[in-house]
This record gives sequence, C-alpha cells and structure tokens, in this order.
Amino acid sequence: MRKHRSEYSALDLVAGPSEDQLRLWWLSQAGASGRLVSDEGSQITVLHPGVTNTGAGPDVLDSHLLMDDRETCGPVEFHLRARDWFSHGHGEDAAYRGVILHVVVDPTGGPDLETLVVPGTCLPRRRCPAKRIPSPGEMRGAAAVRMVRKRRQLGQLDEVNPGSHHLTTLGMALVLANGPEKLRILHEAAGILRFHRWPLSTGWSGSTRTRYLGRKLPGWYRTMVLQGGIEEPADPFRDAGDLGHYLVRIQPVLTSVPPVYKNEWIDNVLIPRFSSDAAIALDLWQIRPPARHYGFECRLAAYWACKKPETVQQQQAWIAWWNGLCRNWQCVDCNLIRDVRPLG
Repeated sequence: MRKHRSEYSALDLVAGPSEDQLRLWWLSQAGASGRLVSDEGSQITVLHPGVTNTGAGPDVLDSHLLMDDRETCGPVEFHLRARDWFSHGHGEDAAYRGVILHVVVDPTGGPDLETLVVPGTCLPRRRCPAKRIPSPGEMRGAAAVRMVRKRRQLGQLDEVNPGSHHLTTLGMALVLANGPEKLRILHEAAGILRFHRWPLSTGWSGSTRTRYLGRKLPGWYRTMVLQGGIEEPADPFRDAGDLGHYLVRIQPVLTSVPPVYKNEWIDNVLIPRFSSDAAIALDLWQIRPPARHYGFECRLAAYWACKKPETVQQQQAWIAWWNGLCRNWQCVDCNLIRDVRPLG
C-alpha cells in the first residue's frame, strides 16, 4: 500500500528512485516536457497531469492527455518496473481497468497498455522542482490566506456565542482541542462553559497518532472558566505595544497556562481576532517565533532545502503551501514553478 504523503520522513524526501519519485516527476514536470513518445510510438501531450489519489486504486486520477491528436482523460499508474503491474495484482483489480497510461522506468514484462518510459536520470531527487523557496512577499501572501480564514472562523464563533463568555476564553478551548478527538474535546469544553454543544462544527485533518487519543481538557481550563475566564481587549491592537500592554494586564489569569498553549492562543486567537486589521495582524505574526514546530516542517524543509520557519508568519505560510500543494505534490498548480527539467 502506498504511504500517505504526510507519513514520509525527511530521509524519504531525499532517498533514491521510487514510484513516488516517478509520480512527482509526472505531477510537476511532465506538462512542461512538450510531446512525449510512448513505448508504442504514440505522441503524448500532457494537457493536465491530474491529481494524486489518496485512496485505493490508480496513483493519479483525472489526467488529461492528447495521444496522437486524440484527447483522453483517465487515471495513470506508476511503477519502477512494468512487470510490477502483475506482482501488485492490478491485472485482476477492476479499479485499474480504466488506466490510460502506464508510466515506468523499466518497460520489461508489462501489461498491454500504453506505456511511457522515463529514464531514471530525469527523476527529481524529491526536491522542489521550482528550485527556490517562496520570496518574503509570497510568504506573506500565503500567510494572509490563513489569516483571513482564522479571522472569519473566530468572527463566526463570536456571532453564535450562546453564552456570556468572552471569545478569548472560547478561543483557548480551540487551541487545546488537538488531534482526531478535537470535536469531543470541544464538546467537553462546551459543558464547562454551560453550552448545550460547541456552537460551530469543526473537524481534524492532521495526524491521527495515538498520542492524541484519550486527551481531556486540563483542570486549569475549568478553573479559569469558573474564575471568569479571560477578559477581551478593550481596544483593537494597532501595534506590538498594544499587544504587550494587554498581555501584561491579563498575566495573572494566564499564570497556570503552559507557555506553548499561551503562545498558540496569542498567535491563533488573540492576534487574528483583535488586531485592528489583517495587515497589522500579519506584522505581529512576523515578529513572533513559532510556539512549536510541526512534524511536516521537517519534510517541507528537506523538500525546499531550507531551514525551518523562524516566525509565525513563515510557519502559517508553510502550512498553506503544505496543505494546498506540497502535501499531494500538486506542483502543476504552484506559482513557484519557473524552471523545470524536460524529459530527455
């Protein structure tokens, strides 16, 4: 079974040839290679490489190709050796009957399918084909997308707040609700806050590692709620000074909050919701270091050949790139692509 993209380690990203490397070449560079020639002699033009299949079945779905001036759409399958088609059992699997192209390095002993042979020397070494990292302006733009999303989510939570609790107190529950049990933890928080249920539907799309299972809201959160919660700022933040003065004022309430949660709350709730505008919020993100680093950052740092993010603004931009593009190798849609290596 193919590993999910998020399960790759930094070592995987720089390792030798593999089927995933072959798929990465297809998704990021095949469309820029002009006319390709299949092993059967067909002229192939990639109109769109398709999208990664994260479930069972062929590796890439919805590829749009021109074969000898005949337009066709369908899935594409990748193997280092064409004979792996049979050793993997695809010949008897109905899910693979619609495959329109078999992309391989070694064509020996393969099925009776249109086959494209890719020399191993053309495969990327699991490095970003753009050969550059995002510029500061591109980083800020990606972080701005995350900022708008957070401001909208927090605004909705403020609108449907069914009690008298401050949004700052509700937002701390959002920070504490990590992992696949996020919704259960939020409903637990709703009980502490005397809500019938958590007012917004929300899910979890990150890691499902068992370290999250069985987690509960810490006792200090219940105590904090019973003592009145966290008072909201009287005025919007217009600069770092406003934020600093507010944090000094509420410091007694935050004494029992572990630093990592306090900083995540500042970055993900306080700054997005209570800054005077999104530009000010982005400026505040730029001067704050990340509260913690996430597992995907090692993989993306290896992929981009750079250091981990050093500010919250950079980290939020990385999250946007990872979730929207790099996680599933959707390089064809990435604005970083400028210089790609053609086949041959």
